[in-house]
Amino acid sequence: MYGEFFLSFILYVNSSFFGRRCFSKKKPCCAPQVLDVVDCPAYNIEHDILYYPKFYDPLYYPEYYPEIFVNIDTVREWLEFSLKTHITNCGLCLRKFLSFSDVTVSISWEDKSYVVLFLIEGNPQQHWLSFYYLESSRYSHCKFLSTFGCEMPTAANINHSSPVDSSLPYIFDKELPAWLFYTEDLYELHLSDLSISVLAAAAKSCLQSSKKCSLPERKKSCYISTIVSHFVANHSQLISSSSSNGLCYGAFVDYTEQIYSKTVAALLREPPFRLAPVINRTLNTTLLFFNESVDELVARLCVIPQKNLTNIIKQIPAHRRPVLSGVSHQKMSNSLVDHILRCISYLFGLSVSELYENVLSFSSSLTPFKILYFN
Repeated sequence: MYGEFFLSFILYVNSSFFGRRCFSKKKPCCAPQVLDVVDCPAYNIEHDILYYPKFYDPLYYPEYYPEIFVNIDTVREWLEFSLKTHITNCGLCLRKFLSFSDVTVSISWEDKSYVVLFLIEGNPQQHWLSFYYLESSRYSHCKFLSTFGCEMPTAANINHSSPVDSSLPYIFDKELPAWLFYTEDLYELHLSDLSISVLAAAAKSCLQSSKKCSLPERKKSCYISTIVSHFVANHSQLISSSSSNGLCYGAFVDYTEQIYSKTVAALLREPPFRLAPVINRTLNTTLLFFNESVDELVARLCVIPQKNLTNIIKQIPAHRRPVLSGVSHQKMSNSLVDHILRCISYLFGLSVSELYENVLSFSSSLTPFKILYFN
């Protein structure tokens, strides 16, 4: 029975997907999803996806719903229904709207964006949802709905004392930074390379801001746990502040740097490190060395003494460091070349918005973004 169902379902997907030109190329959402056990299928056991609608949400499995992403109207209808359903099913978002007795949602299309209009007890709140952001894996209903509750930031109420160039568009006024939503494991991984003295100072600052007196046990893992727990606990406060006070990206950065220090804050913002599965030689890049052969690049590195090359690699944080194949000079150089070329392939494969966010996350100012945006 299940075999027949899956065969018919695959045929349906193929005919629907290839028979119609899709309006949207939606990427699966990468935000964590918390569900009850009953809403999740048993691991590695054949099942009918229709019995698990919460698990197989179109946000996370868009490939199973080609009929949704056919045109502007089908996406709009799905988005409107999905946002309404999410508000009632998500504990975090439900608490945000619980005090209001009358909440309605309507969505229209204008200038390559969806305009989401919320009527909260008769008071309209209108937000723009970029189509490209909706398509990206970074979009989630929680992140989008977190911007509702107060008026959107304007040029009049932006905090210009934060390290933001006032000539730049406020690209994070409507989209919260992705680094507010990373997993605790990722934060801990990024902090693990810091010295115990830097971590101890940041942990002490966390406790002072929380009005707690006792320092954790003098262990690196305890300091990291204190910092990450404090940062995660303050997510809702940061998100609420963005809606209430019109905080822009620079204000988020400024807040974290004041509490955790610039060094720790930079690692909390750092995106997950990824490499392309293969080197993409078809990229149109001005990096001349990228198009040279691996053998030529390895030969260049072999000129550098092995001891010096080892010291250079050790300066790279452990979570971004290449895995060295063997201990020979040749193998070490080959591993490093492969690592660099796949890293470049990954970065050039990002969308413009994803690349901007990667650049911004590594800097406390918007200077790198200004260079990319205006040149």
